[in-house]
Amino acid sequence: MGVFVTRKQATHRIPRPGSRFYICSLSASTIVYKGQFSPDQLWTYYPDLQVSLWSPALLHNPEFETYLALVHTRFSTNTFPSWERAHPYRLLAHNGEINTLRGNVNLMKAREGTMKSDLYGSKLKSLYPVVEPDLSDSGSADCVLEWLVMVGQRTLPEAVMTMVPEAYQRDNLMPEEKKEFYRWSECTMEPWDGPALLTFTDGRYIGAILDRNGLRPSRFYLTSDNVMVMASEVGVYQVPHHKILQKGRLEPGRMLLVDTEKKVVINDQELKLQIAYGYPLKAWLKNLVTLGDLYKVDEKPAEELEVNHLGIGFHGLGALGDPRRWLTPNGKDRRLALFGYTIETINMLLVPMVLTNVLSLFSKGRLFKKTKGHLFPHPLTPVSVTIITSDFFGSTRKEALGSMGNDAPLACLSEYQPLLYDYFKQLFAQVTNPPIDPFREQIVMSLGCPIGPSANILKPSDDQCKRLFLKNPILSIKDLEVIKRTKVHGWKVSLSQLLPAEA
Repeated sequence: MGVFVTRKQATHRIPRPGSRFYICSLSASTIVYKGQFSPDQLWTYYPDLQVSLWSPALLHNPEFETYLALVHTRFSTNTFPSWERAHPYRLLAHNGEINTLRGNVNLMKAREGTMKSDLYGSKLKSLYPVVEPDLSDSGSADCVLEWLVMVGQRTLPEAVMTMVPEAYQRDNLMPEEKKEFYRWSECTMEPWDGPALLTFTDGRYIGAILDRNGLRPSRFYLTSDNVMVMASEVGVYQVPHHKILQKGRLEPGRMLLVDTEKKVVINDQELKLQIAYGYPLKAWLKNLVTLGDLYKVDEKPAEELEVNHLGIGFHGLGALGDPRRWLTPNGKDRRLALFGYTIETINMLLVPMVLTNVLSLFSKGRLFKKTKGHLFPHPLTPVSVTIITSDFFGSTRKEALGSMGNDAPLACLSEYQPLLYDYFKQLFAQVTNPPIDPFREQIVMSLGCPIGPSANILKPSDDQCKRLFLKNPILSIKDLEVIKRTKVHGWKVSLSQLLPAEA
């Protein structure tokens, strides 16, 4: 514990503007050798490795013997190479990318206000921030993993299982106990998601885990002389075929783990069930609330839950019972603008997904018809909106294909009033990330998310489950009204649209 505190405090206090300071390794159980060079230069760069390798007197020195090794070499693709970004880190080495990085880092920063530790006491704040600045996605993940192990007192496999969960929502074959663990862990913290193969070790455990989509390669051998070899490709380490007892690939979301203390390879299912049995998860999860639960205990009957007016610009939509409430004075359907639909969106994206042969659609004062394979607008007085979706007319239900750049102006520079989500862009390496089809890949897709107050992440308890779980992040006006009135778990709900002045 003292070594960890010393390194953390030094990392935060010593750096000065214009100077660089980074501790590669400071641990009683592991040592990290790394640098900005090719693998064969490692032995000549570090004198201790060079001496132990070539000097017969020190060849069997216990200080230079190990029963495990975590090796990583690659070219820096998305970030500028530096000592801080070179792998391996203190606990992990990583092949891939964390696409959810910014959200992960921001939420870890937000959790610092709720963290409390009986072990570290008043020293805890001196260890902040949890995620050290100017690190890559891998370095940031390593900081959080180390934090869960050293401060949260979790075992390394449990911490990894929390950060990189399996896709459990639609897996009918997964044991219920393991599903309960993942439901609890997603209330505790969000997953570090993306195409990733994470390898890790703390001196006792050494293993690897693959992301829930299985988007990175991983192969392993188990030999007759008790050697386990895992690599991102076949042939990295030459093993005679007659010595191979078992070989295979790491499956999506699965963990390969060796416990060097017990000298066993632990089965993925056995390991995760053992971790899940360590907490009374079924009792804890009774505190998890759904939107349906809020409706059941709401003070107002469901039939009275309606919003009479929703302002858009200077026009109200009117009472919900009025069928004309969605029309502007000139007859256009204002819901299209409300949700960001344009003529181009309807013409080029929505229509090809719905129909291929026959179409009749009134929208924004224009009628769209299909003639000789082309869609073109006809200005007509709108009477209604009709979309024919019968399979008789050849519905494809597929998104239109295209190959053009996005030349739309930035939302902040637009002359119009873009929707809120137009101001946000996801930052990821598009070239190295394969496209995901939400229909064919639905077994690994979920929009469910817990919201509400977060509890202390360092102390597993039922308080972490006292949250509201949404099946998807889209809420209706009725949903918002019910949430604002709820008193479940003593919540006090307010909806604020104000931001700090410095923001």
